[in-house]
Formats: sequence, C-alpha cells, structure tokens
Amino acid sequence: LNVTADMLRGFRNAFRTQQSSYFMMPNPKIFPADKPVATYGKKSFTPSEIPNLFKALNFSEGVDLYDEFQNKHDVKIGPGVDVYCLYGTDLNTIDRVDVPNLEALKDKPDNHIHNGIGDGVVNELSMAVCKSWQGANFGHSVNYSTFPGVNHMAIVKDKNVHDYLLK
Repeated sequence: LNVTADMLRGFRNAFRTQQSSYFMMPNPKIFPADKPVATYGKKSFTPSEIPNLFKALNFSEGVDLYDEFQNKHDVKIGPGVDVYCLYGTDLNTIDRVDVPNLEALKDKPDNHIHNGIGDGVVNELSMAVCKSWQGANFGHSVNYSTFPGVNHMAIVKDKNVHDYLLK
C-alpha cells in the first residue's frame, strides 16, 4: 500500500464528514481486548480505547460519533435475512498504525502501517463476524466461505466465488 500524506489528509477530511465510517472502525466486540490497533507516541490503543486516541489527536467530535455507532449496533446479531458471507483471505491487510507523532506522517506515512491477514482491505477478524450469526439471525440461514488469495475488489469477479453461488 503506497499511502501519501495527501491521501491521509484527504481520508481524514472524508472520514470526519462520513458518519458511517465510524461503523467500519475496529469494534471492541470483535477484536481481542489486548490487541492494539494503533499507537500514537508511546501509547497503544485497543479498539475500546479509540475514543482516547481521538482525544490524543485533538479530535473530540469523533469520540461521540464513534461511541454512538459502536454502542448502537450489536455486530454479533445477524441482519434477519439469509446471508452469504464470502470473502478473500491470506492477503496483507492493514492491522495496526503506529504514529510516533503527526510530523512523521508527512514524509513516509506507509512506514507506520503494519499488516495482518485479510482480503487486502478488510481484516479477517471483521470479515469473520458473520460466523457468529449462526443461531443469532432471527431464523435465517448464514452461509459463509473463504477464498484464499482473492482480494476485496476481485471477489465479485472470481470464478470460484461464482461456482460457489451457483451450487
């Protein structure tokens, strides 16, 4: 991932104005309680500490928005319709961002990104949440399958995915 400082600034501006972005942030109900998703300075932040990260970054308006979205939705309960949860795996995906200070992002922002496993965009912990919907989807089915090496955008064009759906 080649991230530039301009991209990060643009992302920040978009993120602040698109409230649904907070729904896509690491969720404390999914991630292990001791798993840091960011560091700023010498402090690590787990998903339950994201409001503290926002405060450290002087982004107090983000605290209320994050809390509203994270507390309003129980991601462990399905949507109440039949679900096909199909996703790629085994690709490098952003897992943690370590920022010693805001100045460090200006020159080489991608040096502060650490990868884990996912589909290249969404980490595997988040994608696999649909497995928890078995028995918690208001009587509707939950079907899931993983496709190793298939990235986030290519999943809709992948032949193996098409074959799975046509079975």
